[in-house]
Amino acid sequence: MCGIVGLLVKTPALRERLGELMVPMLIGMTERGPDSAG
Repeated sequence: MCGIVGLLVKTPALRERLGELMVPMLIGMTERGPDSAG
């Protein structure tokens, strides 16, 4: 399965935490399983 993760950061202070904010989204995509090519 394909997926896109995006994050719009309007608060400059959050830019330092981008990795921390993206990890849960990326983990959620990983748990969905492989694409049709396996």
